[in-house]
Amino acid sequence: MSAGQGPRLQMNHGYQRRLGWLAGLLHASLLAAQVPSPLPPADSTAIAASDLPVLTHVADIRSLSPELAALRHPVRLTGVITYHFPAWNELFVQDETSGIYVVLTNQPPDVQPGDRIEVLGTSDPGDFAPLIQATEVRRLGSGELPSARAVTVQELRGGGYDSQWVEMRATMHSARHQDGMLVADASDHSGKFTLRLPGTPALACAAWSQAS
Repeated sequence: MSAGQGPRLQMNHGYQRRLGWLAGLLHASLLAAQVPSPLPPADSTAIAASDLPVLTHVADIRSLSPELAALRHPVRLTGVITYHFPAWNELFVQDETSGIYVVLTNQPPDVQPGDRIEVLGTSDPGDFAPLIQATEVRRLGSGELPSARAVTVQELRGGGYDSQWVEMRATMHSARHQDGMLVADASDHSGKFTLRLPGTPALACAAWSQAS
């Protein structure tokens, strides 16, 4: 992975229980899962897709009400990948206005965090916040990850940072290897959370577990 990608962990001397989140997208259990909603039933009052404006910025999609997002507005935007986990078909992208979760209909080309991509698809209300149902993802080249915003667990619980690129500092209490990822119980001064870091080798998880 190239420099600046993904969450990085930092521990102080003596293996004290400090876990540093540096420019990481927190993939925590406290964030609601993004599940696309079923298509609304067709009726004579349905708005034709050709009558809907094309949405070109993430903020425009996230500002839609559930009813408007369910109309399947056409989407065509460019942004930078902040998180990609092929095993779960998960992708998060962020442009200059905001970040959003992307449901992949087909696997995109060989992409990784930091790549600049074009996403084509439609809006979807999701179960928690609007998302993109992608029909095509095109890699445009290398990009730059956005500046991460420092947050606390309490701030994350409000939901306002869903799908956003953030960083936080926390204390790790335990760590284990589960389903091909690091699963850690951690906390900061405002509360507890569960951290999941996909793609972490079992040996690395064992080292962090011993240090926690």
